[in-house]
Order: sequence, then C-alpha cells, then structure tokens
Amino acid sequence: MIDAIQTTDLLAPETVGVSTDPHSGVTKPCEECGEAFTPATTRQRFCGNACRQAAHRKSSTHRNYLDKQKQRRLLRRNNRTRLLYRDKAFNNGLGSMSGPTPSSILPLSSCDLPKI
Repeated sequence: MIDAIQTTDLLAPETVGVSTDPHSGVTKPCEECGEAFTPATTRQRFCGNACRQAAHRKSSTHRNYLDKQKQRRLLRRNNRTRLLYRDKAFNNGLGSMSGPTPSSILPLSSCDLPKI
C-alpha cells in the first residue's frame, strides 16, 4: 500500500511536469533541447528562438533550400565565366587575345631566307 509521503512524491510538480507558477498551464519539453518550458500558445514547440532556429537548420527543408541556392550560384558563376571568355572559345581555345603557340611558329630552317 502506498502511504501519504509516497503519494506526495509521485505528485510533485517536477515528476508530473506541471509548472509551479499558479498563472501558467502545463509545461512541455522543447523539441530541440528537451528543456521544460511553458508555451505561450498551444502551437509553440520550442523554448526560444535559438532552439527554433537550430531545429530549422537541421531540417531537410532547409538542406534542400541550401542545395538549390548552391546550384543557382554555380549556374550564375558559370554563365558569367562563359560570357567573359566567349571570345577565347574560338580556334580551339586560341582567341584573338592569346599569342601564338609553339606549334604554329615555323622553325627558321624551313623558311627560304636569303643569305646575307
């Protein structure tokens, strides 16, 4: 049989999860850190902004958003690079701004130069 002391221990606010503040309702654990808090609304899931933000950054939705942003950034950079170097794409990568390559320079021995 349970005596009165054991009953009061079982119904202690820490055990039941009820706030000791007479003006508040039931406390619930934060979904991120696990700390007990009194929610301001029934929809509140986190004890504060830091936990809410940390949970959002761990979510798959945020990861997908970051991946999309990375792809957009790479696409912009590649398009910009393509525009900047489009004149170099002609002549197998040798544009008008590039100098002659060693293979395009003929050796002097192959030319018929007059002897002085």
